[in-house]
Amino acid sequence: MAGMDNSRGVKLIAILALLTAFFFADTGSAARRLPSDDENCLMCHRHRRMARINETGKRLDYHLRQEAYVSSIHGRVICRGCHDSIREIPHRNVKPVDCSNNCHLKPRYSSETFSHKWAVKLFNESAHAPKPGEPEWASRNKPDCKYCHYEPSYKRPEGLPMKAFDRCKNCHEAEEVVHAIDHVTHRLRVKTSRTHEEIVDLCSKNCHEDQNLMTRFKIDKKHIASVDTYKESLHYRVNQFGFEKGATCIDCHAPSSFHDIRKSTDNRSYLYKDVRYKVCQQESCHPGATKRIASIDPHIAKGKGLNPFMHYLELGLLVLTALSLIALISLTLLESFARWRKGDALFLRWKRKPLPLPLAAAREALAKIKGKEYDPLSYLGTIDNLHRYVPVDYKGDYRRFSIHIRINHLLTIITFLVAVTTGLPIYFHNAEWARAANALIGGIEVSRIIHRINAVLFILNMAYHLIVIGAGTFSRIGKGVFDYRRTMFPTLKDLMDLKDDLLYFFDLRETRPKMEKFGYKQKFHYFALIWGNSWLVLSGLSFWFPTVMVQLLPFPDITFNFLRLIHAEESILATLVIVFWHGVNVHVVPGRFPLQWVFLTGNVSRDYQIEEHFLEYERLVKSGEAECEEYKLIKKALAEGGGEKA
Repeated sequence: MAGMDNSRGVKLIAILALLTAFFFADTGSAARRLPSDDENCLMCHRHRRMARINETGKRLDYHLRQEAYVSSIHGRVICRGCHDSIREIPHRNVKPVDCSNNCHLKPRYSSETFSHKWAVKLFNESAHAPKPGEPEWASRNKPDCKYCHYEPSYKRPEGLPMKAFDRCKNCHEAEEVVHAIDHVTHRLRVKTSRTHEEIVDLCSKNCHEDQNLMTRFKIDKKHIASVDTYKESLHYRVNQFGFEKGATCIDCHAPSSFHDIRKSTDNRSYLYKDVRYKVCQQESCHPGATKRIASIDPHIAKGKGLNPFMHYLELGLLVLTALSLIALISLTLLESFARWRKGDALFLRWKRKPLPLPLAAAREALAKIKGKEYDPLSYLGTIDNLHRYVPVDYKGDYRRFSIHIRINHLLTIITFLVAVTTGLPIYFHNAEWARAANALIGGIEVSRIIHRINAVLFILNMAYHLIVIGAGTFSRIGKGVFDYRRTMFPTLKDLMDLKDDLLYFFDLRETRPKMEKFGYKQKFHYFALIWGNSWLVLSGLSFWFPTVMVQLLPFPDITFNFLRLIHAEESILATLVIVFWHGVNVHVVPGRFPLQWVFLTGNVSRDYQIEEHFLEYERLVKSGEAECEEYKLIKKALAEGGGEKA
């Protein structure tokens, strides 16, 4: 009996152990199963090393990542919903998935089974689908469904329904219905859950960026360069900073369905010449666009063999930029070295001390005005290189700019700095510093708003300047004191002054030329400013209001692209000229460093006025607004040299 009891006890324990093991084994496998994995396919396919090498030596991976599948758009579909050729488990060879089959089981909320037939039909008619009779390599290199929809890039888009459909859930509480509402309404609002960068990479990497492959497909040069030209566009640049409304490849080439991408010569294509403008009319793009916008090529082709006009235009702008900088910087260096060598200036201007006028020079000057010794005005111009002998107040001795011009200048500085800060990162969009700078501002959405507000202030400042100049000119004309020589209007004398200045710098002339209130350098500054500002405003308006500007511009297919190109190029040129010439020439060179205060006080130092604008100094003396420096210096030199009197 005891043995029997022991035997039964052992059997009972064994049965309990087996049941426990079975229970935990089943629980474990259940935990590993997908919600739709009723047939426990993951029992095998969960293993990472489940793969084989085929006859060509390619590794075929059969491992399925549970997390990726559950979070995917197919996470509720059973495996055989797509792999419908499987009839037994374990199975042998499996046919490729045919997305045109009724791949979903019939859901409870519909009387029909779901199918991707419509998408497959569109895809088979598209430019990407394999065509009968084409070489095997061509079919192999064209994208299939998995190329675009492969996990984990194609992330689950549920959970972002349109608000208008939220009320449907008040009555339809079934899980499958809620899932369908979330899925379908999300698809109504967005085409894909990829980021803009991912979309561009999807189209470009391994395909359209591969020039050898595109050449084999006999794609013309313009379309081979489409990736490069798109990456030069504003659409791509703002996308690089995370802008949610910038156009990607599918926004233009497949606005309704990215399965339906056709050649632009196909009259069913979204980009066919007669219907292209409708793509631009999308609500998120350029609503209100007319047919004329279709003449604008969003891909700015600049290559010599693609668009000769744009190629030589860009080349011309580059040459203009290079020559301008070389000429201006060379002139600045030559002038700085010559002034330092001749004793006209020390590097730190506050260390400058006026030279004493030699007694011989005073007597020589006095001899020039014999008989007019008691008329101070007669002494004007009698001392060569007068600027070397006069004492100065570095905050300014003579009035040069009115309060209005100073306000203009200050607003120009502010708008320039804001434009550079918000605009240059977009030009250098691929640089890490550009992204960091844009992020520091607040991101592309904030920087775009700041750039446009700044543009309005920029235009208003230009208008204000025109009013100031116009009012001042009419006022002087009314008073009968208008003198065109004191304006920014260029004259032949400016060329002569430039020539004489160069002679002075090369030691071929003893003194600098006597220049007007605005010399050749100021006039170049001013007209460069007018030139640059005009192009920046016109091109900026083309970016901001393309649908309006394309209606106003003549030959928009040429002029519009010209303006798009020149906005960036002129911005770079203006930045380089202002920083490396205007800023350096006015505030950094010897005798001007560290800063001239004229832009704040409106007053210019005595030595600067006499050296650079002698004729304006003469007018101030003749009008009684300034003392005759020659008269004072000669009197002092004669008195100290032997008691002689002037």
